[in-house]
Amino acid sequence: MSARWGLPLADRIMVGGPWTSFTLLLANKARRPFSLDYRLRRHDGEYRWAIDAGRPRVGSNGEFLGYIGSVLDISDRVSAEEALRASEQGTKRARDYAEATLRTSPVPLLVLEHDFRVHTANDAFYHTFQVNPAETHGRLVYELGNGQWNIPKLRELLERILPQHTVFTNFEVTHKFESIGHRTMLLHARRMDNDSERSERMVLVIEDITERKRAEKALLDAKGYAESIISGSPFGLYVVDADFRIAQVNTDALNGAFINVRPVIGRSFDEAVRILWPQDVAEKVIQIFRQTLETGEPYYSKDFINPRPDTEQIEGYEWQLRRIAMPDGRPGVVCYYFDSTALRESERHLRESEEKLRSFAQQLEQRVAERTQELAQSEDRLRTLATELNLAEQRERKRLATELHDHLQQTLVLGRLIVGQGKRVAAAVPGTVDVL
Repeated sequence: MSARWGLPLADRIMVGGPWTSFTLLLANKARRPFSLDYRLRRHDGEYRWAIDAGRPRVGSNGEFLGYIGSVLDISDRVSAEEALRASEQGTKRARDYAEATLRTSPVPLLVLEHDFRVHTANDAFYHTFQVNPAETHGRLVYELGNGQWNIPKLRELLERILPQHTVFTNFEVTHKFESIGHRTMLLHARRMDNDSERSERMVLVIEDITERKRAEKALLDAKGYAESIISGSPFGLYVVDADFRIAQVNTDALNGAFINVRPVIGRSFDEAVRILWPQDVAEKVIQIFRQTLETGEPYYSKDFINPRPDTEQIEGYEWQLRRIAMPDGRPGVVCYYFDSTALRESERHLRESEEKLRSFAQQLEQRVAERTQELAQSEDRLRTLATELNLAEQRERKRLATELHDHLQQTLVLGRLIVGQGKRVAAAVPGTVDVL
């Protein structure tokens, strides 16, 4: 029998105490062995556990001679037992917590026995794959849902890969399930070994990544579409990251502004700019990029015309800067630019043509003014000449009229003289005067 039934009682058990005395009295009266656990307080005040055990000593005639016994210090054993009980309680709490976590997890989970039969399934598994506990618990995992889990890749994971590895993650399986259709699952498995190192159970986590895969595909398609648009765009584009390195370049920029810069991706922007432009121009461009990267202030330049040392030509660009968020969450700068060299050259020729046209127009206006002035002067001369002709005509008419009048008068006088003379002559001839 034992008196170690909790500390409060044990605190009251001392050698010679009532419980000890009662136990010894019963054993002595019945002439039977006894075993008694109790605590002793040593002279230094420390309590120690002891076990007092004895058995009857009988003489040759069968008479009771007393007890032969021993007292052993079992404090270490008691401490170990108490630690074991605490460990078992902690293990039970951990097991209860794990089971609660497993059952309430939003991700489908299965706990399988070593023979691949289902020991435990959580609510998320039942809901996702539309099965119930009655048709799941204790069955082979390959038989679940009318054999919808009889998947070659799952067999490979459980029967070949997992025995060689304690943990396996991110095992992707694409399968058409009877109840939920075509899905893509990500399997994670962990083997739980016992003390004999024999695989006792395993946890299988089933993560449905179908929507994620669709979203990733849509994102990749959108990214590819955007990159194709950017690559085929008629303007140049490149991106400088937070480390001030060139992170992305489209085709137009690669074969245009950066044609003499190799490699481009990952190259220091400072170094690339100094290849393209003179030192003073490069420093100004770098300062503008850094300001946009640090402050987020956009920048626009329309008339950027400078000589390029690498091409030994004067080139013109129209460019714009904006700060963007890079995939790593840090800021970056995107530069959109248009090579306006040909446009600026055309504008220069146009300006020269306009100057020539303006000069020609001025000359033409001057010539017209001169011609107009000459015509005005000619008109004045013609008007004067017309006046003079008119006056001359009038004088001539007057002269002619006078001369004609005088001539007629003279002729009339002459005629009269002749008639008078004729009359005188005719007077000498009878009848002639009447005729005349």
